[in-house]
Amino acid sequence: MQEVRVSMTSQGSTNKPHFSDLDYYATLTDNNDFDVADLNDPNKMYYKEHYYEKTGSKYEGQWLGNFRHGQGSILFSDGASYEGTWYLGRAEGQGTFKHTNGDVYEGTWVQDRAQGHGTHTNYGGGKYEGGWFRDRQDGVGREELPDGSSFEGNFSQGKKEGYGIYRWSDGTSYEGEWMNNQINGFGTYAWIEGRKYVGFWQDSMMHGFGFYTSPDGRTYEGFFVDDKKQGYGI
Repeated sequence: MQEVRVSMTSQGSTNKPHFSDLDYYATLTDNNDFDVADLNDPNKMYYKEHYYEKTGSKYEGQWLGNFRHGQGSILFSDGASYEGTWYLGRAEGQGTFKHTNGDVYEGTWVQDRAQGHGTHTNYGGGKYEGGWFRDRQDGVGREELPDGSSFEGNFSQGKKEGYGIYRWSDGTSYEGEWMNNQINGFGTYAWIEGRKYVGFWQDSMMHGFGFYTSPDGRTYEGFFVDDKKQGYGI
């Protein structure tokens, strides 16, 4: 149950090396020498390598006027890299970002951020494929963890939120509602030894009204508080 972040986007700061505004503005002048009609004209684009002295980044690829535009790659000072489509100076469209630790994101970008549909693969195992918004898991997606567990469902701002199914590697499963990366709301939890709970949850604990079935077939119908029977029940 982990949050995944893709890139570090720097807004005019030198303490974060990826997609810095210092790089973006470094080549811009008062006269950027292109017309709006040139945006989709490949004949107006040209190839150039450029080294950014303030950040240590190096870009190789297509340009339109003084903007990175078209296909290109950038190597950041810490060894991370991006290769893909650029639009008026920003990473936009399809692209691949490689972290220094070996993690890789491949998918769509908007304004230097992972946004749309993409796949993040962890170097140490595990993968997420699905929706993204501003560098975070957002929308419907599937997460596979190194231990063999998986989650398929809704994400919001990098956390499990809404309906989803979590399957642990030992065969245990939960299907239902999530909030803030925890089991919250109504759902069904099934243990491998035959136990089952159908009811309400709070912060990943049985909390509220529910139905509990033991491995031997005995049942309890009633209220729970913090994973314990409490209040009315039969």
